[in-house]
Amino acid sequence: MGESNCELTVLDVAGILQDRFAFISGGKSKNGCPVITFPETPECPEVSEDQYRDVVTYLTSVPSLNELDLGFVVVIDRRKSKWSTVKTILLRISTFFPAAVQLALVLRPSGFFQKRISEVGYKFVKDDFKFEVIMCNGSQELYEHIDKDQLTQDLGGVIAYDHTEWIQQRAAVEKFSANTDHISSQLQRLAKIFESTELPNDVAATEALIKDHELERKEVQEDLRSATAHGESLLSCIKVPTIENRQGEMVLCASKLVHVTAVERLLVQLEETEKALECFWERHHSKLQQCLQLRTFEENFKQSQYLVGQHLEALKKMQSDTGDSVSRTDTLIRDMREFDKQAQDDIQTAENLKAEGDQLIEQQHYAVDSIRPKCLELQMICQQYRELVRTRNELLRKLRDLQERIDKANKWCTKGVDLLANQQVEKFQTQEGAKVMLQDVEGLLASANDLKLNNPREFRQAFDSVMTLESKASVQEVLKRMEDVQDMCKKRMTSLKKIAIKASRPVQPVTPAPVVSQTVSVEQKLEPVVKKKPGTRKRIPTFRKTRMESVKKTGLEDEDNNTDSNIYEHKETLHSLSDFDASYAKRGHVMKELIETEKIYVEEVKSILEGYAAEMDNLDMQRLIPEHLAGKKDQLFGNMDDIYMFHHDVFLRDLQNCENTPTLVGRCFLDRREEFQMYSDYCQNKPRSEALRQEVGDNNPFFQECQRKLGHKLSLGAYLLKPVQRITKYQLLLREMLKHTQNDIGSSELKEALDTMQRVVKYVNDIMHQIAITGFSGNLSDQGKLLMQGSFSIWTEHKLKKEKLKDLRFKPMQRHVFLYQKLIMFCKKKEGSSNIDKASYIYKSSLKTANVGLTESVKGDKRKFEVWLHGRAEVYIIQAPSVAVKNDWVVEVKKVLQDQFDVIKEHKKQGSQSTDVHADDISGIMHFAAMRHTEQYSPTDYSGTEPSEGYYDDGWSTDDFSCSDEEYQEQSSLHQYTVLADYQQMDEGELTMHEGEVVEVVSTGDVGWWYVRSQQSGHEGWAPATYLEPVSQRSSHSGASVSSLESGLGSNGIQRVASKTSLGSGSHSGLNTRLEDLEEVRI
Repeated sequence: MGESNCELTVLDVAGILQDRFAFISGGKSKNGCPVITFPETPECPEVSEDQYRDVVTYLTSVPSLNELDLGFVVVIDRRKSKWSTVKTILLRISTFFPAAVQLALVLRPSGFFQKRISEVGYKFVKDDFKFEVIMCNGSQELYEHIDKDQLTQDLGGVIAYDHTEWIQQRAAVEKFSANTDHISSQLQRLAKIFESTELPNDVAATEALIKDHELERKEVQEDLRSATAHGESLLSCIKVPTIENRQGEMVLCASKLVHVTAVERLLVQLEETEKALECFWERHHSKLQQCLQLRTFEENFKQSQYLVGQHLEALKKMQSDTGDSVSRTDTLIRDMREFDKQAQDDIQTAENLKAEGDQLIEQQHYAVDSIRPKCLELQMICQQYRELVRTRNELLRKLRDLQERIDKANKWCTKGVDLLANQQVEKFQTQEGAKVMLQDVEGLLASANDLKLNNPREFRQAFDSVMTLESKASVQEVLKRMEDVQDMCKKRMTSLKKIAIKASRPVQPVTPAPVVSQTVSVEQKLEPVVKKKPGTRKRIPTFRKTRMESVKKTGLEDEDNNTDSNIYEHKETLHSLSDFDASYAKRGHVMKELIETEKIYVEEVKSILEGYAAEMDNLDMQRLIPEHLAGKKDQLFGNMDDIYMFHHDVFLRDLQNCENTPTLVGRCFLDRREEFQMYSDYCQNKPRSEALRQEVGDNNPFFQECQRKLGHKLSLGAYLLKPVQRITKYQLLLREMLKHTQNDIGSSELKEALDTMQRVVKYVNDIMHQIAITGFSGNLSDQGKLLMQGSFSIWTEHKLKKEKLKDLRFKPMQRHVFLYQKLIMFCKKKEGSSNIDKASYIYKSSLKTANVGLTESVKGDKRKFEVWLHGRAEVYIIQAPSVAVKNDWVVEVKKVLQDQFDVIKEHKKQGSQSTDVHADDISGIMHFAAMRHTEQYSPTDYSGTEPSEGYYDDGWSTDDFSCSDEEYQEQSSLHQYTVLADYQQMDEGELTMHEGEVVEVVSTGDVGWWYVRSQQSGHEGWAPATYLEPVSQRSSHSGASVSSLESGLGSNGIQRVASKTSLGSGSHSGLNTRLEDLEEVRI
């Protein structure tokens, strides 16, 4: 096939070609032009004009585009014909030939008579031809223009041209070309299908999709290989040598070269197609493999999350079991080791999965945003597990140490009691005997230091974190026993010392009082703490008498001061021991309250839907339904069923999943932030619902019967208020949770969740204000999202003289302003509507945000800002109740203007010229863009005027406060203007200006650009008209002015592409010109 775009095929012109009307043999003239031959065919039937057009169109499409640029040489063989046939074919070629004809070589008729006629006839018609015609008397004259080896044998050349073979080969080449095109289109279709295929959400479906795509790819590969094999076979058939060159070598006939070139080009195309397929498949297969990796990762993540969660839950349950003895604590330690050993496989799997996720992130997986949070959660739960295990082991170790010390102390007390009870005083009346007994008692007291209970600071540091009420009671009791034993030992030591230091005078033996009864009393008094029945709860003992009372009772006022000091330090230790972590307990309390109140809320909503809404469809209750209530279930209950389904099926479960991890509850609110928007729909319907409920009354039989069946003490109205109360409750609970979370894991999400719920409540509150607007004829839903609302003091100033009368007021107007994405609405609050639930706002006026500019600050009052129409035709000075409120509104208005400008830039980028595309969205913009002005107008300084505390109507009707839609005409009477803000030139020919500079207007151009001259520098150039203000009307207000749709663009401004060379043409219309007008001002 040639490279030209010809829709005809060889089969379409096969009939004419077979009659040898014309053919292209592959020969070329000496200057490289392809040769088309019209041979001598007397038996050929007459060819119509259409047939002639088809055949020459097809034949001229055979050579390459490079050869087509050279033009054709036409050889007409009419040696056996008449001059009339020569004239006919020449006229046809002159009338129609798809390509350029460089030369026409005509072998004139050889007959004497016809030869003379042709000589005469050619002279009359040669001027009618658009190309050069050479009349040849024989084939020898052809050689002057075409070499012999480029002519067919019937013209005396050497090309053995077989016309039938050429047609057959041509048909085969075109069939191969069609097959190649089909494969290419099939590949493109397959690529589109692959790219548009939605990736599955599970491993099995992803694996099945990969297999299906691999099969389809193999089928296309097979078609490619089959087509390549067919092309190579066809090429080998065409390349068979048929003629002998001058060196005696067999070479390819020139008539076949064009076919060889076409087939080789198609084979190259197939090869490139195969490479493109492999390249595309490599990218697509990589994406599918990444999808499989992601789905596998997600499934493994869910499994690991569940298993580790189970281990965490089990660990948290273990925390309460601390053991009350050494043996029990040893059992808990063994159980903990076994538990950790069994859980290590799951923990290791989770850590390995986290490492796999990190590897996917490093490999720049397409779902990094989905993988990274899961890796963080895996890391968090593994760290949480290991931290809980460490804490648990540390707790058990400390508890065992504590229990061991208590056991040793009890054993020491028992040993001391036994020692004192078994000392027979009557047997040790000698000094030697008393000294032996004294050594035993002193040794017992000295061994008390090994119990490690005499250092309060060390004891506090070691056990302060593990002490419970029971363990604290045990320590107090054992310390009391030790003190009692130490007291008795010291008393015994005092007695023994008196005996040991007595004089050598014989001592009369004295029988002491019976010791047995005393021993029994002491043992009963100092019974060890640990000797309790299993399963009985330890009684917290009351504090014993002070050490001073004991000393007075026994008369041992001279006892060692160190012992008293130790006893008091033990008491200090006991009182300083801390309880459980207060923050953790408080978080758990808040989480418990959140879940419990959520359950109650779900049940209450369910009772309303089942006890009231469902009963409205109950046939048995139809007779009780009031006439005004029939068929108005949706109006009465709004979208309460959607709210119930969300909380019952989704949100309550999310909260319950965080019951043991309260700090993660913020994620529940962030993941469901969109669903909470349904409360705005409920609140919008609330006034209609309340009006309907009050119309039918709470005492109607239907409501009374439903309330009786449900057992409710409150009427339906109280329960319909539950959703509004609930949505405001969340922020309070989140704030309380955040208060006790501090910088723990999840604190950032809790802060974000709190901000989210506060925005939801704010939006619901704004919606409640919006539904109270009356008198607005348009559709508020067409104005975009309600962004802000609030009450302000407002002054106005109009440029048109007939509107200036409205501005002559001494007190500001009190207006409630609503900011939408497409509209700024001014309303008057109805008197007596102080209650927000019954507030009513009367619509007064509105401004399309597409038509306004913004001045961020006004000199003299930081609470004021301005919005104004293009050219400051109308100025609205707005005073906020505080600077913070003003700043919030300025930021939001700038965002709105920026969004408007982005819309315009997008339309301009698309090059749309039709005004019916998005007409509703940009109609106001088009009106504003069409206006051009020559002067700016600013309000007088209102900085000295303070707003009144209440609304005051002094006779100037505020009902006329509305924006004017009249256009004002250009004026050129004022030539000196002041620059409002700095402007840096963006294109060649523009003028850089500075704030306060005075310029002169030389001429006014189209689309809002003026040609000005600076009075300071003398430089001239184009400048945006919105940056200029007449010198005589320069106002005292200052601040950054932002033209419509251009707020918030930064210091670099807008790259304007409009031309300023069209002066006053007034002919530029349509979307593009008006969009350029909107780009006048750079911030």
